[in-house]
Amino acid sequence: MQLDRKITRTTDTYPEVKQANRSELFRLLFFLDKLLPNYAEVHSMVLSTLLTTNPSSYRVLFSQPDSPDSAGESYSAIVGIKMEISFVPTRQKFFIISGWGVDEAALRHVYGIMENINWNEDSFVISYDDHAMEPSVFGLAALRKSDCLEQYKGMGRYVYDISEALRLQLSFPDTVYVKSLERCHAKTVFDNWHYNYTTSIEDVADEIDEFPSAGLFLKETDQLVSWVMSHQPNGMSRLHTLKEHRKQGYASIVILYMAKQLAQAGYVSFVNIEKTNTNSRQLFEKIGFRFIHFTNQLFLLSATK
Repeated sequence: MQLDRKITRTTDTYPEVKQANRSELFRLLFFLDKLLPNYAEVHSMVLSTLLTTNPSSYRVLFSQPDSPDSAGESYSAIVGIKMEISFVPTRQKFFIISGWGVDEAALRHVYGIMENINWNEDSFVISYDDHAMEPSVFGLAALRKSDCLEQYKGMGRYVYDISEALRLQLSFPDTVYVKSLERCHAKTVFDNWHYNYTTSIEDVADEIDEFPSAGLFLKETDQLVSWVMSHQPNGMSRLHTLKEHRKQGYASIVILYMAKQLAQAGYVSFVNIEKTNTNSRQLFEKIGFRFIHFTNQLFLLSATK
């Protein structure tokens, strides 16, 4: 795919915004490494853009100050965008966006000149930290009226240390086995995910192909009964255990299996948990995840497009 790297020209107020090529993605990762575990969602989006075999679904935009450091490793803003296809209420694009910036103005500038996103009509979700962004800075309230649904979700960000994940020695009950999911499992995952209206079975299958996942199966029947996926930039996602197989520690097994896989692939293992979801919070804390900060998402779904 031919990348249009120059998105806008430098002005007196804002620096030029570019779409990152592969060499620039590596430099962005090096820069973001120094911010981890904070901004793990941006780091994961940059890494996913490097690893994906479907580059048309991923983009990373960045800007640098007018006078970057001698190594060219200073940045004003970094924004990752993933496009999915949802089917509610009709087939439409759904954009997942995460960003880091030196200040709100730098991020707002990149958001404002994004090509391919129609802020008046498209569905999207933007992640932002409690202390960093307010939804009003995007001016979205004035753009979106009765044709959309708005949700603001306060969530805790929990992470598992990469070095600890790499040292994990996992063992499983004799009655089960654990392995990565396959495309044939996409429908099961999709059907049991509360937010499946934001995506499609095909997108779920593509993520199974491309990124770490974990499924726990019964040896006697080969039935998939518990699973978790990587859904960047949202970290671990779609965790589910079939109702009749709960309270047996299966969720903990797939989470830790997944944490090791993510670490081996270069990702930080993290999860966003709603403040009111006490059960999930206690589960992740029990197996070694630690809270680092609160994060939010601005979620707008077109209702008429």
